[in-house]
Amino acid sequence: MTVIALEARDITLRLGDATVLDSVTMEARSGEILGIVGPNGAGKTSLLRVLAGLAHSGCMVNLGGRSLQDHDAATRARLIAYLAQGHVVEWPLAVRAVVALGRFPHRSGFGRLTAVDVAAIENAMSLTDTARFAERPITALSGGERARVMLARALATEAPVLLADEPTASLDPRHQLRVMELLRSVAGRGVAVLVTLHDLTLAARFSDRLLLLDRGRVAAAGTPESVLTSERLAAVYGVVPFEREVSARRPIVPWSLVDPGSR
Repeated sequence: MTVIALEARDITLRLGDATVLDSVTMEARSGEILGIVGPNGAGKTSLLRVLAGLAHSGCMVNLGGRSLQDHDAATRARLIAYLAQGHVVEWPLAVRAVVALGRFPHRSGFGRLTAVDVAAIENAMSLTDTARFAERPITALSGGERARVMLARALATEAPVLLADEPTASLDPRHQLRVMELLRSVAGRGVAVLVTLHDLTLAARFSDRLLLLDRGRVAAAGTPESVLTSERLAAVYGVVPFEREVSARRPIVPWSLVDPGSR
């Protein structure tokens, strides 16, 4: 039985005079990866911020069958883990301490970590291959290493919904695959994973369903095969893909630009 973990209807978000999201409807299901794709400025990050309760559009967002606004901030933080873009860290905290911040919604004030907290932290670092520099200050790490630490912090929350905004940015190909395989594993444990991606090859390979945004509106939603058609890629991205079926999947590799005269 499919369980809808997070859903929203007719999200419209305006920032000043600009309409960033226009009547966006979506649902995220437990045990699945929903890939959110679209060109720069399509509204992907804004959508995640609305779903996380960080931007208010006035629409109804339902989390676990209840309105998001019916949950207090602490409960929302336990139910939704949000991995933002950027990985900006100003303080030279040890990696283990940064990952431990993911357990803050489960703790009472600044009390000691429980055995459950420690286990969640260790597991998150093991999954993201960050345990080997657990005692190093995060400011001494490379951009790719910091990205994995911030993912570990989100995973340590052990929330039933994970929102990940461009988690593969700044990672080399090997670690991009590792992160996506990890998200696949997380979804396999019943978590609803929503991930924004620019890499259409990764999106097509790892997502159960895709939501394609274009200028704040839903251009298409469904399986990767039904969403990432050659015609739609030309219309939304202005690119022609190189396609070849591999293991019953159809990897999408942007190959050339659409002739401007044909659009």
